[in-house]
Amino acid sequence: MYGVEPEAGNDGQQSFRQGSIVRIPVPATIADGAQTQSLGRCAFEIIRRDVSDVLTVTDRELIDCLRFFATRMKIVVEPTGCLSFAGARSIAGRLAGQRVGVIVSAAVMAPVMNVLLFAYGIGEPAHPGVKALPAPQANLVRSVAEGMF
Repeated sequence: MYGVEPEAGNDGQQSFRQGSIVRIPVPATIADGAQTQSLGRCAFEIIRRDVSDVLTVTDRELIDCLRFFATRMKIVVEPTGCLSFAGARSIAGRLAGQRVGVIVSAAVMAPVMNVLLFAYGIGEPAHPGVKALPAPQANLVRSVAEGMF
């Protein structure tokens, strides 16, 4: 099992390799769900026990995965949700011939859903009153989706 985090915020990787929790400044990354400064004690113990390594991926790799999911799979995935897939792609050679599972989380943001529906006929309209998630990345993901199609 591998952990994956943004290259700009590799507190988990540093902690795993050092054997103690490392604290970093808030990382600048499009993966807003991974803008942590340090692992919690319980998470760190689980990682030490169950993880083989902690990989990092660049924001560029995350954007490539966003594009892959949107164009090939016809789903919109949040940047943080792309971490596992980007990590698997980064070590594809090591994983060849193995059974691999990747957990991905999709973005459910009204502006993104509406772009996909009205511009490309993908999906269903957002329900009335549904608003974008309160994160700056909502606009980024919407912009990425608009630029891809």
